Amino acid sequence: MGSEVQSADAAKIKPQPSYPPNATLYLSNIDWSIKKPLLKRSLVALFSRHGKVMEIICLRGDSVGKGQKPKCLRGQAWVIFESLPAATAALEAERGFVFFGRPLMVNYAKEVSDRVAKQDGTYNAKARERRTKRKLEEAGEEGVAKSVKLEGGSAAAAPATVKEESGDAQPSNEPSTLLLAKNLPSECNDMMLAMLFVSILDTRK
Repeated sequence: MGSEVQSADAAKIKPQPSYPPNATLYLSNIDWSIKKPLLKRSLVALFSRHGKVMEIICLRGDSVGKGQKPKCLRGQAWVIFESLPAATAALEAERGFVFFGRPLMVNYAKEVSDRVAKQDGTYNAKARERRTKRKLEEAGEEGVAKSVKLEGGSAAAAPATVKEESGDAQPSNEPSTLLLAKNLPSECNDMMLAMLFVSILDTRK
């Protein structure tokens, strides 16, 4: 009975874009109300059955301001495997799996994670930065791509609180096209930053 319900839920999943196979899986349609510690433990338990999981990055749409939650970040996660065969086995086995009441949408990540790229020697920081800039420009806001300044971590970032570079000085109330992101997690990459800003720009059109 349980498998029949799971199959029915899996059938409702919309077709997803196909990306080249790589060791990082992109998950969506996750219940974003689940607490992050529980979510990560559950994903580790689910996906480690298929191979060594190097890292899991969860985005729950944490508040960026009082009463605000960035919808573009809700219910997403990345599972970084040590090997491509493990990622492929996990994708085939867990796509459509009913996870906390929702069928998981699983696909290969659009880009190889920075951690994997650094491990296999293919990481190129300048190329990463160029790709991020291009993605933002393709969203129709060319100026924004030039105004995103990152501090800490790589030249790409996952969602983080956007703060003004103020030190002890009082922050300026004047509007500006420059955003400074501080205290970025070490696992951040440009794919995630681009997704954040492109999604925000899309909602403004």
